[in-house]
Amino acid sequence: MGKYSSKKVNDPQWGEFDSTTEHKFWLELLKQQEKGEIANLERQKPFLLVPAFKDSHYENKAIRKMEYVSDMSFIRDGQLVVVDVKGSLYNITNESKVKIKMFKYLNQDIRFELIVTYDGRWFNLEDKIQKKEYTELIKQKKLEKKAKKEAREKAKSEKLTTKKKSVKRK
Repeated sequence: MGKYSSKKVNDPQWGEFDSTTEHKFWLELLKQQEKGEIANLERQKPFLLVPAFKDSHYENKAIRKMEYVSDMSFIRDGQLVVVDVKGSLYNITNESKVKIKMFKYLNQDIRFELIVTYDGRWFNLEDKIQKKEYTELIKQKKLEKKAKKEAREKAKSEKLTTKKKSVKRK
């Protein structure tokens, strides 16, 4: 199990994926590549954010490099696209946010997409319209869930009230 209870997936052809969501999106991209919509599909492409260096203030202590490793990357319409796949908006750690921000700053010529899935649909949270659709869908589902819970509680309460009344009549 990875972060947020995600299950690793071992695909005999494509190797290990950090989550079922990531694996499903990979399979979706493979279909797009077969159709010629994208090209040069790759996984786990590293991008250097900070090179290794020696900290001269502390006896030349070695500081390791920092990289952002994409989940996937490909070429669409002649442009490199880098993708990070998350199970939901809430699966983005503070470390991820910092690395993504650094990546975007250092690679402004590369298109970045943060992909999540909900209710069988893929959403690119970098796209304002798709992010709004995603958040609205989540709000709607939460309201529906709350209404169902309240209806169950009301029915349960009415059932108890009916039982009490029938007990009192006897």
